[in-house]
Amino acid sequence: MGFFSNLLHIPQLGASASQKEIAEFKKLDYFKHNRFVNPVETMMTPPPAKIMWDFAFRKENRYPSAPIPSIAPNHEEYNQAVSNEFPVSSWLGHSSIFLNMAGLNILIDPVFSKRASLFSFLGPSAFPYSSPISLSNFPNIDLALISHDHYDHLDYHTIKQLKSTHFIVPLGVGAHLRTWGIQKDKIIELGRWQETDFKSLKITLTPTRHFSGRGLKDRFKSLWGGFALKGDDKNVFFSGDSGYFQGFKEIGKRLGPFDLAFIENGQYNKYWSNIHMMPEETALVGEDIGASYVVPVHWGKFSLSLHSWYEPVERFLKASNSYSYKTLYPLPGAIISPADRNNYWWRNNLFSR
Repeated sequence: MGFFSNLLHIPQLGASASQKEIAEFKKLDYFKHNRFVNPVETMMTPPPAKIMWDFAFRKENRYPSAPIPSIAPNHEEYNQAVSNEFPVSSWLGHSSIFLNMAGLNILIDPVFSKRASLFSFLGPSAFPYSSPISLSNFPNIDLALISHDHYDHLDYHTIKQLKSTHFIVPLGVGAHLRTWGIQKDKIIELGRWQETDFKSLKITLTPTRHFSGRGLKDRFKSLWGGFALKGDDKNVFFSGDSGYFQGFKEIGKRLGPFDLAFIENGQYNKYWSNIHMMPEETALVGEDIGASYVVPVHWGKFSLSLHSWYEPVERFLKASNSYSYKTLYPLPGAIISPADRNNYWWRNNLFSR
């Protein structure tokens, strides 16, 4: 029996919170019936069978037919980079971000594996990049922020390479990290709207409308959220995954305005619009939170829905023209610049298949 138990043990699944932790969760008004709940009612129903069939077999335009142009970051460029309007940062594809803020090197939702999946041989595979991006491209990482435990945001193989890093995560996500070898004293777990000081940064876990889970039995067992990062002179927002809700306006009132915002924009469908925003809603969020600059993320690396790989950014570009903030479209891996406002790089070669 022990042999089969070990054979079936898959470390990538992570672990569950302890009974002691769950007892503390039960004191929260957003933990009910042994699971976390969304800030507003959020219906989640399985999509029709046709959608699942299309997802498995309809490939046209969902994948680029040539490597996406990208820039492999290097330590020296980050050390020399200066930005007056917002912190030095890079979008790394999908929702992975590098950020240098208040003298700290920060990764947000770092995923450097080939697949966003439980398995290395099955599941959504990363688009090819002209210059592959890995952890070795970055200076020593002081802090990693994880928005929730889905495979396209929390990557086992990446975490295993960050053992000397400190982590800030939503409640319950720390159990995954501890079972993967991260020391308990390097993990800070936050509840909804809870804040912590990390050196000279104030970091707040903001509410989102989404869900969690890495296996068949742990859905809603850990919390999900976004992050607001406030330094002495700069303020940054990372939305995490979310359906649209009025909570974004509250985030803007309580924690904004923001110099720079990374907002989810991709992998949407009308059948799961309660948990992933449409691009027009993403554009509205930039206005709700009072952002000066917005980078649309959650696209450009994995195909997790049926839209073309470039549709999210095209729809967002059109919708964002109605709002006061400036939108940036950096190449994956490039140091973000205000000049990225007019950089429509994906149009130069609409490679798709």
